Amino acid sequence: MINTSLLIFWSSASNNNITSTSSIKNLPNLSWGIAWGTESKPICTSDDHQVIPQICSDGAGGAIIVWADSRGATYDIYAQRINSNGDVQWTSNGRAICAESDFQYSPQICSDDAGGAIIVWEDDRGTVDMDIYAQRVNSAGSIQWTLDGIEICGAIDDQNYPQIITDGSNGAIITWQDQRGTSNDIYAQRVNSAGSIQWTLDGSAICTKAATQKEPQVCSDGAGGAIITWADWRSLSHWDIYAQRIKNELPTSSHPADITTTKTGSETINWTLYDDCAGGLYRVLANDTSGNNYMWKNWTSWTNNITLNIPINRTVSGSFKYTIEYYDDQNQYGISDTVIVDISGLEISGYNILILLISAFISLAILKRKIKTNRIKQRSN
Repeated sequence: MINTSLLIFWSSASNNNITSTSSIKNLPNLSWGIAWGTESKPICTSDDHQVIPQICSDGAGGAIIVWADSRGATYDIYAQRINSNGDVQWTSNGRAICAESDFQYSPQICSDDAGGAIIVWEDDRGTVDMDIYAQRVNSAGSIQWTLDGIEICGAIDDQNYPQIITDGSNGAIITWQDQRGTSNDIYAQRVNSAGSIQWTLDGSAICTKAATQKEPQVCSDGAGGAIITWADWRSLSHWDIYAQRIKNELPTSSHPADITTTKTGSETINWTLYDDCAGGLYRVLANDTSGNNYMWKNWTSWTNNITLNIPINRTVSGSFKYTIEYYDDQNQYGISDTVIVDISGLEISGYNILILLISAFISLAILKRKIKTNRIKQRSN
């Protein structure tokens, strides 16, 4: 029998706290059963209001929950992890994700695919405008990026309604409604697992058509990119729905010329790898004199648009193929490239050296004898 869990949570109007419950769905007969009792599990019962809860799986049968929390002077962002039994795993009443001064609101969350989560929210710290900030938290509830979050977009005017998905490489793609222009538009940004911005500063424009675009939603395209949809007023008479895909371009390689060299040469294979965001990993395969491939250089990190100077194996002469394989930071492979290397040069063994020395000695002796004979003839004359 196959069972699957459904976790439901909400903000209670009676006490403005966060509560959850769990049901078990039996797929063959579609029966349901409450797993955590009829009273549900309290997630946060702190003073004042806890609102706008959002949730993602922790990948281990539990969940990570985030919400806006007014226990302080203004709304802040808090989170909690619960296991499959509904037991809280972090600090009672939640762990502060952002307690910066001023106002943090409208949190959204996605898994980081490593047992933790990436959280995004609206933030007006130090300004009169709303900006977008984000934070990563691991499975133990420890903050992974800068305290109180990294800035995703700090452009002029308001940025609102952030939405987030995993990028498949422990980072995230975030989209939001942006008022930096004459009306609301749609922008997006990617942040990697270390909290580094990957696209244009303050976000890449997804739609900046005249009139208003608002309330974006986002999902993965399954290839390291995303598909974003939104409500659009470009007709000036009614709201329509539009969508756009933001694509993760595959990495590419330069194509160095084939190389003809010698055993004592110094040439290297100068591949350069390119990507739309960052680097990744590469390896180089070569073949031996029997044509069998072997690992010449194991998986090594590469940096975008920096030349790799790959040395050549010069132990034997012959014609050999060197092939580079590589992928970017989202595990998307580029097309491999092959360089043919022809190595010429006499292989000199110890025996051959001895023969050469004897030949040289004999030649020298013959030369001396000829010189002596010529001198004797000259004197006779």
